[in-house]
Amino acid sequence: MARRSPTRSPRPTIPRASTRRDCPPGFRPTRRRVSSPGHPRHRGTSSVALSAINATGTGAATLTLTINVLAAPAITRAWKARGTVGTPFSYTITANNYPATFNVSGLPAGLSVNTATGVISGTPTAEGTSSVSLHATNAGGTGSATLILKVKIAASPPAITSALTASGTVGTPFSYAITATDNPTSFNASGLPAGLSVNTATGVITGTPTAAGTSSTTLSATNAAGTGSATLALTINAAGISTLFSGTVSSIVVKNDPNPVELGVKFYPSRNGQIAGIMFYKNPQDTGTHTPHMWSSSGTLLASATFTGETASRWQAVNFANPVAITANTTYIASYHSNGDYTETDNYFATAHTDGPLTAPASASSGGNGVYIYGSGVSFPSNTWVTANYWVDVMFQ
Repeated sequence: MARRSPTRSPRPTIPRASTRRDCPPGFRPTRRRVSSPGHPRHRGTSSVALSAINATGTGAATLTLTINVLAAPAITRAWKARGTVGTPFSYTITANNYPATFNVSGLPAGLSVNTATGVISGTPTAEGTSSVSLHATNAGGTGSATLILKVKIAASPPAITSALTASGTVGTPFSYAITATDNPTSFNASGLPAGLSVNTATGVITGTPTAAGTSSTTLSATNAAGTGSATLALTINAAGISTLFSGTVSSIVVKNDPNPVELGVKFYPSRNGQIAGIMFYKNPQDTGTHTPHMWSSSGTLLASATFTGETASRWQAVNFANPVAITANTTYIASYHSNGDYTETDNYFATAHTDGPLTAPASASSGGNGVYIYGSGVSFPSNTWVTANYWVDVMFQ
């Protein structure tokens, strides 16, 4: 049988493995490629001998490799800009040839540069014209240019543009924002109702009003050119009225007692508010003039009035000339002076009674509830009898 000659592989023509000869500084050969772990270190043209080897021999070729130097950046952005005192400013340095960093000198007060992005930003604080040196740098060098930056004062003071009427409610959070033209740098408000305040940086008025009424509040907005002002008519409405017993009674009897007496109830609110007035449940036998009183828990008289236009029976009500401010979770006493033969429900305050934000505590936990004191004059009621409810109520707002 005839013998076959072994098949021979052709010589490589580049590459399987490479060898180095005449590589430029900064390069090294690797399998299948010539590469640099960093950047070329010198400019110029090199003739690089390339070779590749396999089992049948070596293939070779020459690579002409030219290394150029990257040119320094050239600033390309417009070289004039304008700003306004007190108004945020922004300008971006742009340049060709891939700048790596930026810098400036001669900026007006209030401005600074981000050296990584080339953004000049801030809020100018003074009028004037500045010659600002701009710089952009790469491996090939630094390019520079001059920016003429003019900062002017605002043309005119701000003019208030927000609505000049607003309303709120006692005990309810309130918010109103002052707005104005010509980029105000600060705001103010004078004559605000109790419980409200203004943020002079943002112009936002916030808080929780504590008293009903209408206020003429002076609003102002200021920039470098001056201050503009306007008057806000701010109405704070009384909150909805809350009572202890919601106008109802239960298991009442007429106490056949002809002696004049001050009758009252201890109570406390769950939130701050005001007592606008007092009510009591009247039976036909309790005739004559009746006077309500509002007390602190220590016996200080806080307010009084006189019931007028009474009906023969049922609930009677009167408002104080000025509402009484009361504090959350603080005990007070509301009372009225009876001429005798009053309404009573015994054992009512054996347990606490709560209606909305108002609570009349149980007699055992409050040192006695359902309080009284005999006498023809005004006296603080501090006595108790069988935890009785004398049906005295308050109008809380």
